[in-house]
Amino acid sequence: MGGLSKKAFQFEKLIDQEKIPALILDSGSLLFKNTELSIKQTEQEQVTAFGIVKSYNRIGYNAVGIAREDLIAGLDFLKKISEASDFPWISANLVDTNTKSPIFQPNVLISKGSITVGVTALTAADLFVGFKEEDHATILPWREALPGVVEELRQKADLIILLSNLPVKDNRTITELYPEIDIILQAGVNSGNQPPQLFNDTLICQTGKQGKQIGIMKINWQNTPWGTDKEGQLDKNKKSLDRINWQLSKYEKYKDPLVVLQDNPARLAIYKDLVFRQKKLEEEINKLSVQIARSTPDKTPSTYTNRFMAMETSLPDHKDVTAIVDQLNEELNRIGKKQISRNENGTSPYIGSENCAVCHEYQSTSWKKSRHARAYETLANSNQQFNLDCLPCHVTGSGDLDMGDAVNLSKSFQAVGCENCHGPGRRHAQMPAAVSLPAQIPAATCLKCHTDDRDDNFDFAEDVRKLNCLPI
Repeated sequence: MGGLSKKAFQFEKLIDQEKIPALILDSGSLLFKNTELSIKQTEQEQVTAFGIVKSYNRIGYNAVGIAREDLIAGLDFLKKISEASDFPWISANLVDTNTKSPIFQPNVLISKGSITVGVTALTAADLFVGFKEEDHATILPWREALPGVVEELRQKADLIILLSNLPVKDNRTITELYPEIDIILQAGVNSGNQPPQLFNDTLICQTGKQGKQIGIMKINWQNTPWGTDKEGQLDKNKKSLDRINWQLSKYEKYKDPLVVLQDNPARLAIYKDLVFRQKKLEEEINKLSVQIARSTPDKTPSTYTNRFMAMETSLPDHKDVTAIVDQLNEELNRIGKKQISRNENGTSPYIGSENCAVCHEYQSTSWKKSRHARAYETLANSNQQFNLDCLPCHVTGSGDLDMGDAVNLSKSFQAVGCENCHGPGRRHAQMPAAVSLPAQIPAATCLKCHTDDRDDNFDFAEDVRKLNCLPI
């Protein structure tokens, strides 16, 4: 949530600096972190979703696509979210099972300067996206839902943008079937940034998940295809194909190279690779030839520049959105205080760092000087010690979190203790010779909490050295 205030500040700054019309879009997958809601955290997760929407309202989003992840709390919840949104939630293929009519807006037209932008969205179906019988809802295959929407937007919009939650393969197929779509912004495919790539006449781009990055695309739109040196690329591909054809000519002496070369795996692999590259180049040459034939050389091509910005902790915060986030955290803390319960009757596999210190005095002394030992205090000082979204990374035992009445959470567990790194210690304490715990820990253990948005200066080797827990 902290990244929202930084995102808001950057958007406002960029819009003020550029002095040109701005369009702020999100392809979805923003409401929830996981693919399912835990029973204990459902209320907090839903409150957080409303906090995200309130922040998006303040930022001034123009439209958001519905991704499969946005549906995990159910269709009714998403409808409530949409009612609280100042922007439209869009999906062309989330439809009523009886009428096949879209349940949300299938597209939206947005005027920016002298340009009308048409925005539509596609939701991917998946196993964890389920609807109740009374929802009368289903996710249509995109091949059924997209044609009519594209036809409508083609008549009304100068620039068409698709917010897509579909797999990469489907997005690329869409560029072949619907060259009228100028930009595809994809979400939920993977976690990284993807600079714009031109497939046919369509740019496909993506930013990292959960608001950790923003993508900034500055477009000079001329109602023409994107400007690329297609003629130069065509010439380059033809020369490459000539070289491959020359190499393949050496195999013409064989009636059937695939059979003859069976006893020579190395040469067979080279031959197969040449055939594969020949086919791909021929396909690309045909596509480029068609695109060049359709192009209008007398017109100025449309162009763009693109960059990404990570929402690092050092960036400034937006005052209004910070207030929204702070208010949300207070509400999450209130909810968590009601819900937390912890099993400390001796059956928990965790025993707390105080018990570890009985045998590991050196490590305990070093640990007490670390920030890990004061992790719970940082929450308590900001009145967030009951916030289930924050608590797991500030106490001992988050891997087996059946958190207890937080009021009764013993002091020994109110820290990032020994067992967070080395694992539950009860059986080791009972049978130290028979049950050992790992002395060395993998970076993955730390990265569960030291994520980029929480600690963008994390250095595993250096930070482990600072803990100084190694001597036995």
